[in-house]
Amino acid sequence: MLFAVPGIEKVVRIRGTASIHVDDASRSECLDGSAVPKLVIKVAIDTLLFHCPKALMKAGLWNQDAYQAREFLPSLLNIIKDQQVEKHSR
Repeated sequence: MLFAVPGIEKVVRIRGTASIHVDDASRSECLDGSAVPKLVIKVAIDTLLFHCPKALMKAGLWNQDAYQAREFLPSLLNIIKDQQVEKHSR
């Protein structure tokens, strides 16, 4: 996973193993305000690396003038649904 925060010129990459949890104990530990999440993703970190942000800065990743209109892209929900259909058809 790559962590990049707008306005902060630091990039952190972690390598590890992710697991999905739907048990009540895990979900109750990760409240969003008072809302209980549907699932929890836990990441066991093997390696943590700091990267030079030059490529991100040069790409203008945080430059709002370079942002594209989202209307031409499918919604995240449709992307996930399509992936599930493809996964089950294999």
